Amino acid sequence: MEKIIGVLQRLLKNILNYNMDKSEKSYYAVIENKKRGKFSGAGPIQVAKKVASKKLKAGKEMEFYLDEVSGKKKRFGPYQARKDKKSGKVAVVKGRKVMKGGVLSESDREELKEIFNNFNNNGIGIIHEGWNPDFFVKSILPVISFGRKPIVYFYPSGLQRIIYKFAVFKESIGNIYIMIYKSNINIDIVSMTDFFLNPYYSSNFNTVGNGRFGLNKRNILPYLQKPEIIESRTIRTEAEKIYDVLYIPITDKKKQKAMIYVPNYYQPRIKKCVYSNLTFGILDNETVNPIISQNMIMSEVPDSIYQLYLIKQQSFFNGYYEPVIYIQLLLQDKNKFKTELNNITANKQAQRINPYFNYCIYTDPTNRKRLKIISYNALTKFISSFDFNENLSTDVEIKMACYILLTIPDIFGELKRVRRIANNIINPQQFVDFQRNTLSQPLLNPLV
Repeated sequence: MEKIIGVLQRLLKNILNYNMDKSEKSYYAVIENKKRGKFSGAGPIQVAKKVASKKLKAGKEMEFYLDEVSGKKKRFGPYQARKDKKSGKVAVVKGRKVMKGGVLSESDREELKEIFNNFNNNGIGIIHEGWNPDFFVKSILPVISFGRKPIVYFYPSGLQRIIYKFAVFKESIGNIYIMIYKSNINIDIVSMTDFFLNPYYSSNFNTVGNGRFGLNKRNILPYLQKPEIIESRTIRTEAEKIYDVLYIPITDKKKQKAMIYVPNYYQPRIKKCVYSNLTFGILDNETVNPIISQNMIMSEVPDSIYQLYLIKQQSFFNGYYEPVIYIQLLLQDKNKFKTELNNITANKQAQRINPYFNYCIYTDPTNRKRLKIISYNALTKFISSFDFNENLSTDVEIKMACYILLTIPDIFGELKRVRRIANNIINPQQFVDFQRNTLSQPLLNPLV
């Protein structure tokens, strides 16, 4: 009898364990095209959090996929993850869905917009005699996930009724946002750095100011560095960096100041390098279509006329990657370019209504020691490809593209072969002192 009872107990235990295990699924974590361990959980979301917590070091970012161990063996992802260096909190993002802290959730966004709306529509903005609104107004965010962090409203505007157009705040993991009040049903929330450095948002500013108080980046940024206005050291430091890039001159004319940041916290794999003239380049860790063809140059479109370059990845069968660099030439008419830089709507009257990439440089899939370049003319729709080497030195537009190549910061890739060829195409004598880890002055003037 005792033996029978023992057998029944073991059988019951196995059934319970089987049912518990059945509720969990197993996945392989795939990082840089290699399996990096097996993880189990109730579903991909829970497993993605486990992978990020286990594999990610403080202050680092990574992208990974999840492959089902059994069943249909589906692949889930990509997931982007990062871990804050100070707090150790992990943020995991798939598409625009946030799985764990560190990035504004949709409910956070809606609550923040409602707070801004209530602030502007509670009656205090009605102008009366002798009343002079403060340029900056500080309050505490009644949003639990922000831990009662301060929010600062600024730029009051209006004749009969004052409306504050902007607000700045920092969430717990350190991301800094600007809220833009357009109307009570139209409020944007964007990265603070992108707000000041993106030409689209910079259209809110001009050199002389506008409205009742005037809005001028050169005036606003110093205010955002004052502790009596901004309590957060993180915001003050970021404002100082932005001001430094835009307004503090450098003595070495061969170098160009630039700032690298993540323009959208939902997509940490995308980084942006913005120069002081507001032209910019983008590094996107996404892999291009594995089928290399001339038409690939038409598959990418610049964000605007200000985008100099886009870098993606070209994957080979053994997990080896090479950069793919798209380049957009600036308008060769210097005065015309400056006009468009000051007025983003001027592009509607420009010859090139839609921005496009003129060149694409990549590694020949049949010979990894050989670089290829695709040329595209949007007006004639003509596409051609040829070797990228020093023999192209007589082509003026190729030289202009090479100047852009030499402005790409090392953090976007060493690009040794590309830089060497670009250096030799332009003029070796002029670039004897060219060193890595520097940003050479990009030419806005056409070459002569």
